[in-house]
This record gives sequence, structure tokens and C-alpha cells, in this order.
Amino acid sequence: MKWVIHDLLFGMAEQEEFMRALEKHGQKYEVFSTFANIPDGDIVRCSVDMAKVWRDHRGMMCTWENFACKKYNIPFYGHLLVDSPAITTYGNLRENAAGYFLLYGDENGYIFLRPNSGGKTFVGEMVESEGLKRHREWYKDAWEDDLLVVVAKPVVIDREFRLVVIGDKAVSGSQYKSRDNLDKDLDLDSKRIEPDHEVFDYVNDVLSKVDYRPDPAFILDVAETKDGFKIIELNSFTCSGFYDCDPEPIVLAMLTRKVSAND
Repeated sequence: MKWVIHDLLFGMAEQEEFMRALEKHGQKYEVFSTFANIPDGDIVRCSVDMAKVWRDHRGMMCTWENFACKKYNIPFYGHLLVDSPAITTYGNLRENAAGYFLLYGDENGYIFLRPNSGGKTFVGEMVESEGLKRHREWYKDAWEDDLLVVVAKPVVIDREFRLVVIGDKAVSGSQYKSRDNLDKDLDLDSKRIEPDHEVFDYVNDVLSKVDYRPDPAFILDVAETKDGFKIIELNSFTCSGFYDCDPEPIVLAMLTRKVSAND
């Protein structure tokens, strides 16, 4: 099995640790630069933009249509942080903003807004009414008004976790945000969690009940709230940072289960 890795995309420390794990288990890998063509390989790790251009390249695990909120909301219903968001066009949201803020706004007048697509046209964020106007000005040349977006009422989150799922099991994870640092950059507070952490039990229990798999390997982001653990979103294996998840179980799971993007 050969891995193909975009240089420095996920940070020097993460890349170096991951490559050491590959070497330890005798796995081939090739690092390529931003302006190079993606080499041939069984598993590719690269940026979202590169994956969109090279989406049919062998080794990609980012089947974009499978990571759309509209696609996985139904199979994961009951396990999501927000089970019944509004999915509409960006243009409709702007034209009918007052109604959306009335239905989905919190006590401070904010809604949560993100693109429906797993390709992250923009980063999900909390937006207030005036901020929605600025939002469109900032991104006015980035997309058309027919872009599908997800609108939801904000939920208070105590901690956020990232888990790497391979096949039917979460194999590695980290806590990357907590209540006292939700406004800080992710890489400041990521910390590795062990497989006996309760969030692993939660995710594996959900996976035992839900058959939907967007790709042979993918990322699950999980929130801890006053009501327990809930799934925030699904992300692609190819384009997501591991946020200090232990790379060795990831490499071993890929190797022992012979998982590849072509499964």
C-alpha cells in the first residue's frame, strides 16, 4: 500500500509523526509539493481544493456528494447535534432572513450557518443579522446565490472531538476544543485521547446502528453537550487534519483491513 501526502498541508509536526508511523510499519509513501501533480498511490492526503480538481484520481477518499449534510442527515438522524436544520439556498436565506432568524436564532440573535456541501465552500460559523449582510460582501465573488446552505439554531458545546473511522470502527481520536477555548485556533489545544475514552464508545455504538459510510475511511466530529455526545459533522479522510490523533492506529487499521479508496 502506498500513501501520497501533500507536503506540510496539515502542519510539520503532524506530517512527521505520520510518516514515522508509516515507516515503522513498512508502508511506502511519497510526499508531493503544492504545485506538482498528485502522484499515483492507494491513499491520498491533500487539500480540499486539490481534491476537487483531482477528484477522480486513484486513492482519493473524499466522495464529496456523500459528505453533503442533506445526504447523511437522514441515516444519522437522532444522533446529530442538530437533527432538523433548514437546508435552503443562500439567496433565499438572504431574501427571507427575518423569518430564518425568528425560527433559528438564539437568545443573542445568532444563527449557525454552513454550506451543505462537504467541500467547505466557506467555514461554518455563527452569524447575526447584520453579519449576514457582511458575510455576503466578503464572499460575493466566491459563489452564486443558488448555493445550498444549512441553517440551524446554535447549540452550547462543552467539548469537541475528532475521531478517525476506518470501516466500522473509530480507531483514533483527539479533543480539539473545550468550553474555555472555543474561540481559539484549533491547533492550540488539541490533545490525544485514548481508546478507552467514552467518546469512542459513543461513536462505535452509533456506527453499529447506522449503515451509512461516505467512504471506506472518514472523519467524525463529535460534540459533548448538556444532553451528552452528538455528531457535529462528517468530513473526508483525504482532506481533514488529524488534530493530534495518534497516527499509528490509523496506519495499522488501513494495513490490516486493507482499506483503500478503491473499495
